Amino acid sequence: MAMQLATSSSAAIETAQAVGETMADLLGQLGGPPDFLFVASSAAYDLNEVIARTRRAGTSKLHGSTSCRGAMSDRGLRSEDGKGLAALGIRDAHGAYGSALAVFEGDAFSAGRSAVDEALRFADRPGEVPSLILMNASPGQEERVIEGIQSVVGPLVPILGGSAADNDVAGEWRLWTAGGVTGEGVAVSVLFPSVEISFAFRSGYVAEQVQGVVTRASGRCLAEIDGEPAARVYDRWIDGDLAEFFGRGGNILGLTALQPLGRPVTTSEGLTYHSLAHPDAITPEDGLLLFAEIEEGETVVAMRSTVDGLIASGGQVVERALRRARFSHEEASGALITYCGGCMLALGDRAGEVSSRIQEVVPGLPFIGMFTFGEQGKFAGGENMHSNLMISAIVFGR
Repeated sequence: MAMQLATSSSAAIETAQAVGETMADLLGQLGGPPDFLFVASSAAYDLNEVIARTRRAGTSKLHGSTSCRGAMSDRGLRSEDGKGLAALGIRDAHGAYGSALAVFEGDAFSAGRSAVDEALRFADRPGEVPSLILMNASPGQEERVIEGIQSVVGPLVPILGGSAADNDVAGEWRLWTAGGVTGEGVAVSVLFPSVEISFAFRSGYVAEQVQGVVTRASGRCLAEIDGEPAARVYDRWIDGDLAEFFGRGGNILGLTALQPLGRPVTTSEGLTYHSLAHPDAITPEDGLLLFAEIEEGETVVAMRSTVDGLIASGGQVVERALRRARFSHEEASGALITYCGGCMLALGDRAGEVSSRIQEVVPGLPFIGMFTFGEQGKFAGGENMHSNLMISAIVFGR
């Protein structure tokens, strides 16, 4: 039997109704239990019920993550009062899939390593190299998780996914597999599908003409650019209004989604792209706290986008994945999209236009999308990296 892929979604207010109608529709399309099931759910639902009901789908290869204020699909934005969920199921008798959850116990590197090891064993493919690894982690240590995964499979396997999210950056995010649930850890799935897959990872931002060198930083705290307090330099770059935070600090997440920092990376072919870092807060010392790690000596560039640009970028990343594919648009069976939660929040009441634009690019293509607090993907130069304000698309053939 050829691989089957189906998607479904709901924005019902009650958890039982949202999960019930989504899973009934999905299983009806597939004609039976999936060999792999991915679920993106708002953290505002009763997650114990979400997890219990999706586990009843009849598959042990379950991968779930919370998503900011709902999800999206080919049926539109699924968000009502901060609630919504979407699911993607695959039946693939000739493929292999494995999912595993690892809890952080002070060592995210080991969690990434053990999760991918367990997922490979669960797929009955220990020691083999999957076509792609799907990763969803709690925010904060994504770089170490990627390193742990790569210590097992090497740097060539694409790692795509996003950091679990809630509605208000309140730490209510969760990750789960058939084996459990956690708020601090990583869910990893290894995919050995019987069909071709293609992917793309990009942002909807362009570089401005101002840049500087990181002269003091530690982890995700950017203290100085060109020897000056980083927040003051950044404020000049974006013609901002951040002076009220100088000397006392504060959250600036909602003010910076359209104007992040970029770290330029140049490939061996001379192509330059940017890994983005989203400023989250200003410290009392006028440093910047970011959603990604930064190192001394790195160059940082002012980046900029618009609401229209962020809406268009959803369709553009799917289109790019299809251009890279060895199958045609008509041969695509479905897609899994990761879209930055910060970008979605910046769109406000226009967030629903993202799924509409994707449908314009690939009419009739089943897809779901989750909204994340950090994104992981493989850049044009071949590096798997954690970034912010990014979009990825995984497209399956048939």
